[in-house]
Amino acid sequence: MGRGSFIPAYSYSLLLWIMASLPGDELQRMQTYPENPLLRIILSDPFMHFVFFGLLALLIFRGFYRESRSSIPLVSVAGLAIGYGFLIEVYQGILPWRTFGLGDLVWNTLGILFVLALVGVSKVVKMGRSR
Repeated sequence: MGRGSFIPAYSYSLLLWIMASLPGDELQRMQTYPENPLLRIILSDPFMHFVFFGLLALLIFRGFYRESRSSIPLVSVAGLAIGYGFLIEVYQGILPWRTFGLGDLVWNTLGILFVLALVGVSKVVKMGRSR
């Protein structure tokens, strides 16, 4: 066991950082273009924050699980993922072509908490089956 368990989380975090560094104009054009309502929802900023940061939380959880195979503190996973989302928002607030978004932080957090709630329920169900 080594830090290799966290390579997916590290790689994905880097991808999020790169995406956060890009100007948002092109994304905004894509988000307003689709006439398909489902595609408009999927490309919406809140949905993307929800999904992207939920996935980050899942990858962090997976890294901890693969490292120890024991009880993983979901609060710690949430703290890491939410903290990283906050760091990205502060970084975007410094960039002249991006802005700090409180709404983005809210959607990040909701996605993280949703995924970790699913993980928590899954762990409880798994424990119930093993008895």
